[in-house]
Amino acid sequence: MIKVKSKPGFTLIEMMVSVAIFVMVAMIVSTIFVTMAQAYRRAQAMKTVIDNVHFAVDTMVLDLKNGRGYEVCGGPQEGGHCIEFTNLDGNKVEYKLKNGNLVVENDEEGILTDQASITIKRLNFNVQGEESFHQKVQIVLQGEAESFLGDSTEFSLQTVVSKRYVQE
Repeated sequence: MIKVKSKPGFTLIEMMVSVAIFVMVAMIVSTIFVTMAQAYRRAQAMKTVIDNVHFAVDTMVLDLKNGRGYEVCGGPQEGGHCIEFTNLDGNKVEYKLKNGNLVVENDEEGILTDQASITIKRLNFNVQGEESFHQKVQIVLQGEAESFLGDSTEFSLQTVVSKRYVQE
């Protein structure tokens, strides 16, 4: 009787099964990686748009902190969609909502928000306190931001600006 000696190693079937399992795991991992990369790109695109909103609001807040003589459109009790005041240089400045954009008017009109990616739906100002001592301006801003990838999200921002007391 001829005795067949078995050699150490894997059979063809074992190798095929292990390669198939490896390919499936690699496909799952690569799919997860691609999905995470797309989510990261979307998040970065939206962050850029929201940063533009923050820049516009910060610009407005800086002007309001140093301003005086606040006048709100629609009256101070109701809260208006625009505010006029005199800035630190003595010039009249107006911030308002116009065609879905935050607009500043001083010597010329300037748009503070990116027209293509930001649509402001609500802008309200409410002045509290006395002109002679300590005034606060409450700003409420609501809108929709759309990234260049087509993703959109609604945002709501509220802040209170305390007037700096400037000795004259």
